[in-house]
Amino acid sequence: MHDGSISTSAGITSGIDLALSLVERDYGSILAAKAARDLVVYMRRNGQAGPPSVYLQYRTHLHGGVHRVQDYLMQNPVRQASDEVLAQLAGLTVRGLARAFKVQTGLSMSEYRTRLQLEVARELMLDPRLTLEEISNRSGFSDPRHFRRTWKAIFGHPPSVSRLTPHPISASEKVTPSLTRRGAGNPPLQPIVEHDA
Repeated sequence: MHDGSISTSAGITSGIDLALSLVERDYGSILAAKAARDLVVYMRRNGQAGPPSVYLQYRTHLHGGVHRVQDYLMQNPVRQASDEVLAQLAGLTVRGLARAFKVQTGLSMSEYRTRLQLEVARELMLDPRLTLEEISNRSGFSDPRHFRRTWKAIFGHPPSVSRLTPHPISASEKVTPSLTRRGAGNPPLQPIVEHDA
């Protein structure tokens, strides 16, 4: 909230929004966008982290309407709201929202929704008790085959490979099976992940 020369916020996310709005006001939207993408997202990742979370990677704080739609989609990643409902939430036409969303995030709304569903699936895959079919259903995919195809298209390998690692392996990483044999006294097979330099 801005009140003359005083700016306040409550909470971490609104603090980020406030800081970016001040950068935009004082230095322009190009620098604010660069700060949002390069600094805010980068600082939340450490050297051991996997691919950045969709909750951070495509997040925009510079367009209020797109930001409201992202908030809604993040709170309802499996629910498929119509484009008309989302456009009304953004205060734009359907075409206006589609254009603004693509400009602000680099993704279409459909691509963004799919990434959110994959993020939900990634989190569910940490529970070894859940089958891929259960994960597919809970993350909003129409069936397990669709889930597997979508996962492989984005990450370059099937979801079963990602279950063996602490994070989804990105397409730039290579997976080779370990030579350790299963048996008494041997740990379960784990993939060896090689990062391209």
